Amino acid sequence: MDDATPPPPGAVPADENETPPPGTSVEPMAPAGLPDVPDVPDVAAPDAVAAPDAIAAPDAVAAPPGPVKLDESDLGWLPAPRHDVNIAVLLGVLLLAAVVPLLGVWEPWEAQQAAFAAALRDAGTWLVAELPKIDTKSPGRFELPFALWPVRLSLKIFGTTELGLRLPGVLASLGVLAATMSIVRGLWGRLAGYLAVLGALTMPLFVFHGRQNFGDGLFMACLALGTLGLISRAARSDAPRSHGWLGWLGLAGAALTGGVVGLVAPLAAGVATALTRRASPESGAMRRLFDPAPMAVASLLVVGGWLAAILALPDNGNLASLLLYLDPYDAPSGSASTPTFEHFTHQIGFGLFPLGALLPFALGSTLWDGESDDPTPGAAAELGLSLGFAVAFLGTALFVPLSTSAIFPGAVLVAVSVGIYLSRALRSPPSPLLALGAVLLLALLDSNLKHDPRQLAEALLGTKVDQFPPEVPGWEVKRLLSFSLLGVILLYQGGLTRCDAALGRAIAFLRRRLGVFNPVLIAVDVVLGIVTFVLRPDFLVTATNLKFWGPVSVPWRTFLVLFVLGAVFHFVARAIYNRLLGRPHGPGRGRFEGVLVRGMALLDQPRTRPALLGAVMVLWSGYIGIAVPFALTANFSQKDIVGKFGALASNGEQLFKYRVDAKSASFYTQGLPELNTTQFRDRAKGDERFFAVIPRAQLAAINSEFRAAASRTLPVLDASSYRFLLVSNSLKEGEKDENPITHALLKDVPKDNVHPVKINFEDQIELAGWYIDPPEPKAGQRINITLYWRVLKKVSRTWKVFMHIDAAGARVHGDHDPVEGLYPTTNWNPGDVIKDDYSVPFALTNPAGRYTIYGGLYSGETRAVVKVGDKDGENRAKIGFLNVR
Repeated sequence: MDDATPPPPGAVPADENETPPPGTSVEPMAPAGLPDVPDVPDVAAPDAVAAPDAIAAPDAVAAPPGPVKLDESDLGWLPAPRHDVNIAVLLGVLLLAAVVPLLGVWEPWEAQQAAFAAALRDAGTWLVAELPKIDTKSPGRFELPFALWPVRLSLKIFGTTELGLRLPGVLASLGVLAATMSIVRGLWGRLAGYLAVLGALTMPLFVFHGRQNFGDGLFMACLALGTLGLISRAARSDAPRSHGWLGWLGLAGAALTGGVVGLVAPLAAGVATALTRRASPESGAMRRLFDPAPMAVASLLVVGGWLAAILALPDNGNLASLLLYLDPYDAPSGSASTPTFEHFTHQIGFGLFPLGALLPFALGSTLWDGESDDPTPGAAAELGLSLGFAVAFLGTALFVPLSTSAIFPGAVLVAVSVGIYLSRALRSPPSPLLALGAVLLLALLDSNLKHDPRQLAEALLGTKVDQFPPEVPGWEVKRLLSFSLLGVILLYQGGLTRCDAALGRAIAFLRRRLGVFNPVLIAVDVVLGIVTFVLRPDFLVTATNLKFWGPVSVPWRTFLVLFVLGAVFHFVARAIYNRLLGRPHGPGRGRFEGVLVRGMALLDQPRTRPALLGAVMVLWSGYIGIAVPFALTANFSQKDIVGKFGALASNGEQLFKYRVDAKSASFYTQGLPELNTTQFRDRAKGDERFFAVIPRAQLAAINSEFRAAASRTLPVLDASSYRFLLVSNSLKEGEKDENPITHALLKDVPKDNVHPVKINFEDQIELAGWYIDPPEPKAGQRINITLYWRVLKKVSRTWKVFMHIDAAGARVHGDHDPVEGLYPTTNWNPGDVIKDDYSVPFALTNPAGRYTIYGGLYSGETRAVVKVGDKDGENRAKIGFLNVR
């Protein structure tokens, strides 16, 4: 769009099925660009105490009394509106679909879906209510089979490949993005449409289920299409009839893939929209909503599909499981417990991170905003949108009695709600309290994900993930993006742009000298002192550790150092300020003022607001859609392991699988020959090289078998996955053994830097030494702890390690399974010396000082008895001391 000839305010050129969104007209705004800032003339030096009244703060940075004049022409830097839907699809292709062939299939979740669809394809059947069993030990799984139909057809066309497994979900997700842009734009405006699309692409629950076949992507897509289509048809008197067809067919698809919840959520949203007091009975909303033709087709599809599935249900089938939701594959039929609210709140908090943090404020804006008499279609549709979300959440959380792995299907509805909310926040007066609440909630979720990224994987999969790395490569980028989003919220909704302008005026127009006891300057001293105390920079640690302090305690040392530093800063800052006050307002002062004013004005420009927020959301989408999937796939897929075998194997060397059951692997290794215990031991003793894929969780047992047969530890060639390992019986030159057990087994306890101890547990295990790095950590650091265990006898029980690093009123916990959880104590052999490394965070809130280290072994509620060594009355061995700076 040419900036020189902007379209009329609120005008959105419509495509063949669209009309301009009602209610978007606003007062004409000033032409885009930087505001004209008058040059500040050279004037005589003002009085040192007060600036002359003639030099006043420019109007360009004054806080406007009302909403920002933000209309559709402020998106003029985008292509013409007729391309909006195409842009939404293109964003989906780039950020969601492009990497599909590069991501390995996740085991066992995607692999099971592929196995189910392939079994239907191979059996030549379409309609079953009990999905094919992967093995004879698994319980029956009863569910509507219609979500597998597109996958079965795709596998038939493209073969059993990543593309064949995922293509139906990807196409459905791209269709959702196109429909979201078209419908949201028509109801709430172009800006809300773009923010809703980008919002969906930042939400892991939508991105991963839309691209990777975990079994819920089609349900999520159909529910979104049905809800948005029916809302649009009920809210807009000029809504095209195609929206009604989209809504009813989407409802049918949601009901056939998600059961009762998929039927009720879109219907409730459409009816609530038609009945709201913002849509008068004379508008014909109910007539438009219940269009006979699409409603009849949808009814036939739902009734016919449900009836056929019920008739196909075997005698031992479960009707509730069939129509309410999925019965978890690995739970005994009929014995699973009701999902908990914690399960679903985790999905919204972590599965919809980061914009899910804004959901409470978006819903509050929808239900309790002050524009209750707003006659626009968007206002009429908001109640329906909220009700659709409520049914999708509560219907799955409360009325699904047989599922512990149900996935919240309303991610797109959340994206739309948040997109509407953000579009309003960009053009509304600041709401600092709302901004503060959003920042606190977003920061809390970010902190939780920082310390335990496993929560994201569990939210995506709807189940507990036992094996997951403590840190994910590139995970720290998430924090930078979180800060960027927090900054945008604080700038506009929090009103910091106007605070910055006021601060800038104060700097540009210094008016009075600072006294010695100026309260503002004292407040700055206190804040800087607190920040310095929390961060504990090296110079503070060095200053408090100087020898001349004598018997003065560490807290008093810290206080005195901070007091001296604060006093120095106070008087230096006061002198600089008063010196600047005495300088004349010359050309340099005018240039500074001009740059400051122009910068503040540019930041607060109506065009800058959506551009800055959109840029942050695009970066988030790229991170969630491209960077994170590769990091997670490395832990959940066997693709890299099979590829590593291809790169290492030569001369017909063969790849086997060992102890990999059918539920854990049914995609890349399903055709591999399987070794039994005898064959594995024979090959371990032989000279012929072989490779095998094994479960990471069984490394200790398999390593013991190999060690008994070959008198050495098992070579691991690829340990990048936290679920599977590539092993061999020998290493060639240049190949590295990645077996953690190999590196944990030592000939003796090292002498350097190790604190020797001799603590006997149960006459079976002895703690022989320990080491902590750094030796004198600072609060806020992560400390690395190394323990050296000597095995005295065969260990009869699986023990875990506990450590309590205690000081007055503070404790740091170090409980863990030894050797990354890969080497249980029952696999330890007499005579072995085992090095056990792990790390724990040392909270900033923990005080500096001398800590006592207690440790021991435990199993459930039982602690191993300390037979030799200093201990307390709770079988905690006193190991040593740690000085924290």
